[in-house]
Formats: sequence, C-alpha cells, structure tokens
Amino acid sequence: MTLQEITLLFTGSLILGEALALIIGAGIFIKPRPLWLNQKNFAFLADDIFFGIILLLCALDILKAPWIFWVSIISTFLSHVWRDAEYVAKFPNRFCANAGLFLVNNLKLLGLIASIVL
Repeated sequence: MTLQEITLLFTGSLILGEALALIIGAGIFIKPRPLWLNQKNFAFLADDIFFGIILLLCALDILKAPWIFWVSIISTFLSHVWRDAEYVAKFPNRFCANAGLFLVNNLKLLGLIASIVL
C-alpha cells in the first residue's frame, strides 16, 4: 500500500466514522431531533457517509477510475471548507457547532489535502 492509499484510508475512515457517530449521537432515531440536526446538516452527514465509503473503496483499489477519486476528493473538500466558513462566520445551526467539531473538520481537510499531494 502506498502512502497516498494509507492517507486516503485514514481520511475516508475518519469522514465515515464521524458521520456515523454524529448520526447515532444526535439521536436520529429518537424524536424530537436536536435542532443541530437540521436538513442542511443531515445532508452533510449523508454526503460524508457516501463519499467516505467511496474514498475507502478508492484507497483499497476497488474503485480504480481516476474521475471517481477526483470527484469525491473535490466534493468532500469543498463541503468541509464550507463548514469551516460557517464556523468562522458564526452562522446559526452551523455544522461545526463547537470547537471539537471544528478541529475534526480541519483534520479531515488536512487528510484530504495530503491525499492529493502524496
């Protein structure tokens, strides 16, 4: 396994794992839903689950088409940059509702950048 594949495996796992943890932790199966889990943030979580799986499949060399890799990396990168912008601008109901989520978001961004550079 190359360094790029290892980095992509770690980053895809982090993206997928955080999304699943937030869905379970936010009590998606419990009513009423927390205010944080609005339609936009739920879409971000669904996006992370989808692209996290795709990135893992690319890292494991199961998906080999370069365009799938680039579409996944760029889409995921842009959505995470938007989440940072929401946090910095202090939007209401922002995805990164606290400093911990902001930190993890930036770790994922660094992993995505490393996956491109390596």
